[in-house]
Amino acid sequence: MNCPHRGAAPRALAAPGAAAFPAGAELGQLGPTAFGRPSALRASSYRDYLRQWFDWKKSTNQRFSHRVFARLTGLRSPSLLLRIMQGERNLTPHTLPAVCRAMALSPVEAEAFSVLVRASWAPLQRGA
Repeated sequence: MNCPHRGAAPRALAAPGAAAFPAGAELGQLGPTAFGRPSALRASSYRDYLRQWFDWKKSTNQRFSHRVFARLTGLRSPSLLLRIMQGERNLTPHTLPAVCRAMALSPVEAEAFSVLVRASWAPLQRGA
């Protein structure tokens, strides 16, 4: 495999005085994917995080799709992720572990993501 970046130093270390942030960006202006994969630790809602994660994954692999994600989770519906992101469906206790595995979340990120998901269940459990 021929990788054009193999052995290249990270941009911030490539030259003395090189910028640590993308050109024109300040720390407060950086979005969740400015440095690559979004983090569940900084997410405010699990639906937003799923959108950010899917957009990131799609940017790294143009062939990634909702159908591919469904295969990774082992679930049957190729539109499940889309419907969850749109608020039409919810993650359930059954689907949550499969989604965490498919997203290859670290144990810490999986716990943070799970907390966001369980927080969304609270209004449903109160009957709101």
